[in-house]
Amino acid sequence: MSWKHLCRLVRKFNVVIVAISESFSEVSKMDQLAYLLGLSNHCSNAEMGGKLWVFWSESYEFEVLCMSNQMITGWVRNGVENFLVTFVFAKCNPVERRGLWDSLKATCIEGPWLVVGDFNIIRDDQERVGGNPRPLNSMAEFNECLDSCGLLDLTVDGRRMSWCNGHNGCTHSWARLDLALINSSFGISYPSAFFEYLTRKHSDHSPMLLRFKRSEVIYGPHPFHFQNMWCNNASFKPFVEAIWRELL
Repeated sequence: MSWKHLCRLVRKFNVVIVAISESFSEVSKMDQLAYLLGLSNHCSNAEMGGKLWVFWSESYEFEVLCMSNQMITGWVRNGVENFLVTFVFAKCNPVERRGLWDSLKATCIEGPWLVVGDFNIIRDDQERVGGNPRPLNSMAEFNECLDSCGLLDLTVDGRRMSWCNGHNGCTHSWARLDLALINSSFGISYPSAFFEYLTRKHSDHSPMLLRFKRSEVIYGPHPFHFQNMWCNNASFKPFVEAIWRELL
């Protein structure tokens, strides 16, 4: 995804925390991108050999708890929200991913916990369309980690697949590699939270947008209805006159 498109999304949806995986830019560019995003605070796991960048607004506190080459975990606070979040960018190599599974198990807490990002593996073949089958042992290890941590899907709105290889014809394939997972405490604390996959642009992955509540849709002023039968009720006119006197 281009910086220009990312900035456009941040402004459109009033995003206060942004996590980027594999930016294809030097870490020294983080200050410049933070300025463009309007998010003055940032951190990275580059020193751990990772490719995650996290930016956040001054209205929020993001206290880094731990990080590795595949994740950044920290507390999110703003006086209202207070939860732990783990941003993930998993390795393609299944052996290296085991380090991430161990880190998640070590992080597991009883309080509200959100785990979001690119896991580079699916849980079962229902999470792909086309392409080659994923290794059964890799999917089993992923599922065992999620079960051990008590992590479940956050409600998703709209499309279900997050990644596309961009091929045409019989080699075209989709997969759900990017997930937003929560523990039961997060679900209880934020029952209206959900996320959606936005339209892909300049990337084979769809951006993920998480919201804590749905925007109220206003369809215009409420219509005024009048029923003629009310005029046949002897109490109707005195009732209306009494209401008018109160309003005046």
